[in-house]
Amino acid sequence: MDKVLTGIKQTELRPCSLCRVAVSHAGHPIFYRASLEVCGLNIAAIRRQAGLELMLGGNVRLANAMGPDEDMAKVIERKSEIWICVPCLMEGRLADLLAILGHT
Repeated sequence: MDKVLTGIKQTELRPCSLCRVAVSHAGHPIFYRASLEVCGLNIAAIRRQAGLELMLGGNVRLANAMGPDEDMAKVIERKSEIWICVPCLMEGRLADLLAILGHT
């Protein structure tokens, strides 16, 4: 399913999460906005679906149609949204980015 692209109002603009300067400070008309979700697999549901597929001779499409249509993964935690200017992205500041997202 395609997502509808929406605009960003002036009041919604945020500074770069890494350098804390406006995302347009280097004169680039492009910036990046991303969010991160921590997800976990639903092992019991995966096993049930795999068992149904085996019972139906390995027919994945038939098993999908006949199965309970369970979630195979769940979102555990939604991390905050980050904004990144082009210079910070080009510098490859991945360690700084992970620290902002709480993974260090």
